[in-house]
Amino acid sequence: MENQKTGLVVLFLIILIGGYFFLMPKAPSPISATPTPEAKCLDPIQTIYGKDVVETELNTLDVSGDEFNALGKYGFPNRVFAKLPEYPLDLDGKLNDFKSLRITLENITANYYKQPEFYSNFKTAGVPLMENYPTNQHAAFGYGTYPAEYIVTTGANAEFNVYFLVRTDWGVVNYQGIRLFPYVPKEITSLRNSFSDGSRKVVQDPAYVNCQMQILEVTPFEILLEPAYPAFSPGWAKKVKLSIRTGNIKPGKYAVGLDIGGPSDAFNDKMYEKFAGRYVTGGGFGTDSPWLMLYIEVK
Repeated sequence: MENQKTGLVVLFLIILIGGYFFLMPKAPSPISATPTPEAKCLDPIQTIYGKDVVETELNTLDVSGDEFNALGKYGFPNRVFAKLPEYPLDLDGKLNDFKSLRITLENITANYYKQPEFYSNFKTAGVPLMENYPTNQHAAFGYGTYPAEYIVTTGANAEFNVYFLVRTDWGVVNYQGIRLFPYVPKEITSLRNSFSDGSRKVVQDPAYVNCQMQILEVTPFEILLEPAYPAFSPGWAKKVKLSIRTGNIKPGKYAVGLDIGGPSDAFNDKMYEKFAGRYVTGGGFGTDSPWLMLYIEVK
């Protein structure tokens, strides 16, 4: 589960900041999901698509004077982190509990996941970039998800929630609009995790998966990611909730995920008006696999 997926960042020309990519391992022959005549599809529902908020508007911090400009962590001025929640002293312990599966993201609050140190490559990629930020160019856009994949064990006629984080990439100066939409592949291989039998690959019939699995909620689904440079904005990282229901689905291995695209025209128009030349639309780049993938084993 300890993996992230990040996009490309444009420094006028496109550069790569903090990407996480892994070799695709070989796997045993997968269990294929195919339709069965007796399987009745779940009744149609209206998926809940929760709305996002502009968190900058919620920020009331007003720091000024010597303390605001004095050098703090990593030799950066205190203003770089001034709009973030107070740094929790037990962040490392909380992060270790999450990585070892003792707690889930549902139980991790914003004062943890909004700290850049919550993400493993901040000190190795984020800090060096901010220390030596180009003076003649800037990072126009870039974002990532964490974790990028989960292994889920469930049964028929069940419901479950999964949480993940979407964040602005290091050094990005703009507000970015993105939209999450469902993705059901025909064939896919896990990059980091494996099923209980050690296999990683899923081959499935998307029509059958759509018949027997429903996305109940994606909150938020149109997201405004706020700048991470020259200072971290309150909304630079956000938690997303994904709820799924299974129907009378047969045992096997399945995969359902979310990919990222551009927001609706209405969302873009609102943000262009609010942030003028500092708003960009995301979804114009990506990797060969979705931004979030659930590998689901039904027993």
